[in-house]
Amino acid sequence: MERKDLWDYVRKLLVLPFVPSSQIEPLFRNLAQRANTEPLRKLVNYIDSTWIQSLTFPIQSWCIYGLHVRTNNDVEGFHTRLNGVSGGRSLTFYKLVPALRKQALEAEFDIDQLIHAIIFETNSGTLS
Repeated sequence: MERKDLWDYVRKLLVLPFVPSSQIEPLFRNLAQRANTEPLRKLVNYIDSTWIQSLTFPIQSWCIYGLHVRTNNDVEGFHTRLNGVSGGRSLTFYKLVPALRKQALEAEFDIDQLIHAIIFETNSGTLS
């Protein structure tokens, strides 16, 4: 498995808490079948015994699909990106409006991508 493929594989394992709890185990089993090196098999076995089959940590206890964000990190990140895009804190109204419009268009695009990814994952039963 090449480095990029390895990273994509591990990333798919890392996003399991973000999918609906009913889909976590089938998606994990699909990924586990593709573990083609000894270190990956060890990682998959660890995840299976510690998280997937665990009585101490049932899937519902660590699945965060649909939970609301309870921090302001997203807002702080937005402000940082806005300051970076618009030239910092000394921002005039005429620079602010185009910067906000650009952010809104990017958010709309991100939402469309997310919706299409969720529809694809729901229909195919796999992580893309």
